[in-house]
Amino acid sequence: DQLSDHLKSSTKRVEQLFSENQNAQLLETMPGLGKFLATLVSVEIDGITRFKDAGKLCSYAGLTPRIHQSGNKRWTGRIDKQGNRWLRWAMIEAVSPAVTKDAELRMLHQKMKRRKGTYAARMNTARRLLTVAYHILKEQRPYYRNRNESPSLCLDARR
Repeated sequence: DQLSDHLKSSTKRVEQLFSENQNAQLLETMPGLGKFLATLVSVEIDGITRFKDAGKLCSYAGLTPRIHQSGNKRWTGRIDKQGNRWLRWAMIEAVSPAVTKDAELRMLHQKMKRRKGTYAARMNTARRLLTVAYHILKEQRPYYRNRNESPSLCLDARR
């Protein structure tokens, strides 16, 4: 009973935070982000103006690969887990429902999965979702599934 009461009060708190946060409401329009994850992402980003571009946000979240370079040789490895772990966790958790809901994202995920494996596909898809989240918050417009409606907010945006 105590656990159930605690869960109900936590759910009410998330609902309250979500209703007060316009950025979270915009992020909820993305595939894969519900009220909880949208609120978490919005709170963890804490103002999109802090980031010069989407790459800086992905680096802040720790979703960029490690790079070892010496002379002309370059090796890229797994993600660099030096960033915000809650933002990284939220975006990785959003991958599975996002891939289920959005066909374009599913094709990107499957293509990467065949080439590089499951882990790399999840990280690449999470990075793509965070890039879309950056553009949503920067332009203060909801996510559009149709590429013709808003090219900068669809998953094909290459900025």
